[in-house]
Amino acid sequence: MQAKRPIALAEAAEVRRRELPASIATIILAGGLAAAVLGSSTAVAWAGLVAILLVADMHIYRRLDANEARIEGRALAGLAGWSILSGAIYAALPLALWLDGEAAGAVAAMTLWIAGALRQFGPGASGAIWVAIAGAAPNALCIVIAPALTASLSAGPDWDAAVIATLAGIALVSYACQSRWRAEIAAAEARSAIEEATHAATLVQLAHSFDVERALLVDMAGRVRAITEDARKHLAASLGVSIEDAVAWPAGLWDEALKSVAIGEHVIREPWQARPWRDASGAVVGALVTAREAHATSRAAHSEPMSRRA
Repeated sequence: MQAKRPIALAEAAEVRRRELPASIATIILAGGLAAAVLGSSTAVAWAGLVAILLVADMHIYRRLDANEARIEGRALAGLAGWSILSGAIYAALPLALWLDGEAAGAVAAMTLWIAGALRQFGPGASGAIWVAIAGAAPNALCIVIAPALTASLSAGPDWDAAVIATLAGIALVSYACQSRWRAEIAAAEARSAIEEATHAATLVQLAHSFDVERALLVDMAGRVRAITEDARKHLAASLGVSIEDAVAWPAGLWDEALKSVAIGEHVIREPWQARPWRDASGAVVGALVTAREAHATSRAAHSEPMSRRA
């Protein structure tokens, strides 16, 4: 049975690919301006290193998406570690700007830190929420400790101002990341609602075409994506349940049936049958499962336990 394509990972990979040119241009500009402020070519080297990290990050996500990898276990730990490393290197130059002592440098540092943290919570949230948190952590930590670090290094530390600045930084980055994350959740819910409505419309059309009332749309992961009212009443099934829980076919037979449907075969096993469900491009994206009783005229030709039609 095929696994469902990881949507968050695909979105994260796509946004990294799409934003790569702009991200590199912004980093180069930031490095050049920082070099002028700090009077050091180290900032230029930082820009080059971060640009390489951005390219590598894009390729990592593209490779994971191409392999339809699941972000869990060792993959989750490895990607989180990579995000922390990249975030720490990115946060280094803003920290230097902050410690330079100039007001303009402090403003630029805070802006870069917030941008670095927010990037992790873009579309797909870096593939997994823990990866996004790991990537944002170095920048968020700098926002928290930078005021205290400045105060501790000064001859006459103003700890009241440092505490206020730290609390303000925590509130700012928390609000910004939370708002971005909530926006992504809302967008995902909207996409899910549109997808559900599309599946329901597709099922109505297909059920009408085959003159059936008891029918389900099942994706290639074996989950019910749409169901007619007659089937819902008969099976007491709901969207998202596994097909073996909705219909009395053992899981092993459903694995076999979906593999056959994936190559365009029509599978029949009393009292149900499954046909390929195709998208607009003609690719098989699942199965249309209908009650066998709805096709009484063809039952006599298919009396064996399971048969297939090309």
